[in-house]
Amino acid sequence: MNKVVNSPEYGSQAKYYLGFMAYEGDDYKQATKYFDEVSGEEKYKEKLSYYQADMNFKLGNFQKAIDLGEKAMDKSSALEKSELYKIIGESYFNLKQYEKSIPYLVQYKGKKGRWNNTDFYQLGYAYYKQNDFENAISQFNKIIGGKDFVAQNAYYHLGESYLKLDKKQEALNAFKNASEMDFETSIQEDASLNYAKLSYDIGNSYQNVPSILIAFLKKYPNHASKSEVEKLLIDSYISSKNYKEALVLLEKNKSSENRVAYQKVTFYRGLELYTDGKYQEAATLFEKSIDEAKEAKFTARATFWKGETEYVLEDFKNAVLHYKQFLGLAQAKETPEYKTVITILPTLISS
Repeated sequence: MNKVVNSPEYGSQAKYYLGFMAYEGDDYKQATKYFDEVSGEEKYKEKLSYYQADMNFKLGNFQKAIDLGEKAMDKSSALEKSELYKIIGESYFNLKQYEKSIPYLVQYKGKKGRWNNTDFYQLGYAYYKQNDFENAISQFNKIIGGKDFVAQNAYYHLGESYLKLDKKQEALNAFKNASEMDFETSIQEDASLNYAKLSYDIGNSYQNVPSILIAFLKKYPNHASKSEVEKLLIDSYISSKNYKEALVLLEKNKSSENRVAYQKVTFYRGLELYTDGKYQEAATLFEKSIDEAKEAKFTARATFWKGETEYVLEDFKNAVLHYKQFLGLAQAKETPEYKTVITILPTLISS
């Protein structure tokens, strides 16, 4: 070919085929050089637009790829049209013009009639960016067996799409999958946060909620949402009646927003210690609950139980004092301890 490239008779054909060989070999600079030299000849125009559209797409010249692809569409074969739909659609996608990308991406037939995971992801993401979450979910769910960057992104945006439709269980499953992949650490981190928060919100059949929240805090100790997750952990301990662990965490995080929880946990942990016969430790926690004084009902109940611990420790004087203080609190009558005090206090005073 090179021997006849300057031939008046065969030069144009030689340049076309040299350009084609360079194109097939991914040498787009050389291919562009030869194609440009024959672009003015009518018999090569039909094919050149297709090749040039593809080359410009691969070189990142997306708008030019779109323009050339549109130009080549009418004169291309069915197979070439399918590829052009992909070139134009993905070019719009890369330009973040998602609405324009969708009509082209849906017409792509795939390699040998089959779509790959990237094809499904791009169409799904384009729908996602248009807030068409049902169609986004449909495409993301077609990604099967993926263990790569594309699959991780798809699972993450699948979770986001389910959340937008308030399908929290499905979202939790998707975020779990995304959080278990480390191809992009920022996505893994955000998916882990969503997985932890949803686990707290709706429960989790895979593992207990506190362990999920603890795992997140251990893996991301400096995360911007650390205090939020710690609060969820405290609440999950309280809801599961694990007051011992809740108290450990609260002692380390005595923020103003945790004061109500601290009053409740010191009270309930005090009850556990009282039941176990550890009266002095229980008394200390009841005192802390009283001192916090954020919710009147718990202040009243802690006052009663402070009196109870003093009673069993035979400190009757202070026991009577706390029983009387209890009766003087407005919330006392609304507590389960009220009937006990009005029954035993007269006896204690007389004795």
